[in-house]
Amino acid sequence: MIQSWAPLVWLHSGEQFMPSSVEFFLEHVTLQNRKGRVLDQQPTLNKLPGGPSSTVLHLQSRQKLTCPACLGPTFFHGNNVANGGVPVYAIVREYQDAWKTVDVVYHTFYPYNRGKQVCIGISTGKDKEKCLGNVESFGHHVGDWEHVTLRFQNGKPHVIYLSVHNFGAYYIWNESAGYFQLHKGESPKEKAARRGRRRKFARDLQVTFPTVLHVSGKHPVLYSANGSHGLWATPGKHTYSTFPLLEDFTDQGVAWNTWENLVVIPWNDTPYPYAGQLEWLNFRGEWGNAKNGCDLEPLSGECRLNHGPIFPGGPDDMPPPRIQRSRQTAVPTVAPSLQSPPPHFLAYTPTIPQFLHQMPVGRASGILNYRFKRRDPASMDLAAITANTTKEPNQDSGSDPNANLANRLVTFVPEGSSTVSS
Repeated sequence: MIQSWAPLVWLHSGEQFMPSSVEFFLEHVTLQNRKGRVLDQQPTLNKLPGGPSSTVLHLQSRQKLTCPACLGPTFFHGNNVANGGVPVYAIVREYQDAWKTVDVVYHTFYPYNRGKQVCIGISTGKDKEKCLGNVESFGHHVGDWEHVTLRFQNGKPHVIYLSVHNFGAYYIWNESAGYFQLHKGESPKEKAARRGRRRKFARDLQVTFPTVLHVSGKHPVLYSANGSHGLWATPGKHTYSTFPLLEDFTDQGVAWNTWENLVVIPWNDTPYPYAGQLEWLNFRGEWGNAKNGCDLEPLSGECRLNHGPIFPGGPDDMPPPRIQRSRQTAVPTVAPSLQSPPPHFLAYTPTIPQFLHQMPVGRASGILNYRFKRRDPASMDLAAITANTTKEPNQDSGSDPNANLANRLVTFVPEGSSTVSS
């Protein structure tokens, strides 16, 4: 299943910065701290430090870059992907739920990410191809992690998540049509919040994602953006920001059959659990050079050379199955578990996707997103509720206790249903 559904990735015909193995990359870098002190001249797969102390470390190219946007080291160009020449790291997590849910994250690594040309001024022309001002390049970085996550239920694909830079999109498997269909996009702010990371310059980009993701046999067909390697569902031009103008270009250049060289890694949900040749997975530092050329960072949020990326880690693109349902009765047997309670005056409401094919009962338990809905106190029998409820010690004096109680109630109700009354 992991191999038969591994993606087919089309690299751009003009791609200069091919993927590589982690081992190949480590041969060309040193391990440094934030002060630039070299801690290890030759890091290896089983020598990279792990744990919280590694968060202040980074991997720096041995050969210095003459300027933040300059190219120098030949290892930036990676390896040939033909005949399984480059590995793909597949982290697998299995859930013990009624639907036998399995999440597989296919990680790919590139020694270098080429950023974008940005107009510092006013873009003109039909396609804003002209710049009244200066053209600068931003967002380059040494080291580049990309990934796609595929969720299986009962041995069949259910949802796929494509990571594109600092945002992404979810696609639902349509079995009758034989392709994945767009469910929803995810903005930079949403992705940062889901991963528990604060991003000062994260924006809510209005991205138009392709509506269909096709398969070849069973392999999802993905397209890697030229230079920056974000994953899209179709070839062509993909505009993800209009100010400044930021675009990705994809086409059918070089076919990368990722299933020809898969390194399958069972997910271990304990801190820093890996050893031996997988010890590098415990590293929490940056996989690339320290940032440089940051004079415009206060305005743009980007340096000419950004710091290296942090390894995305385990399968966190999909929420854990929250409700276990009996196949006979379709009644929840386990109460939903909320990791962080919503504000007291909101109702916690899952958005259930509209499928184009018949879904078995309970199949939509893999909830992809949530919305909030205010409850109507007038629809509740507050007298019956307050009879068995004690007043909270911190309740404001002089306020209506019934109104406060209505505000504190939180319910778990399906999308499209009316407000639940007590």
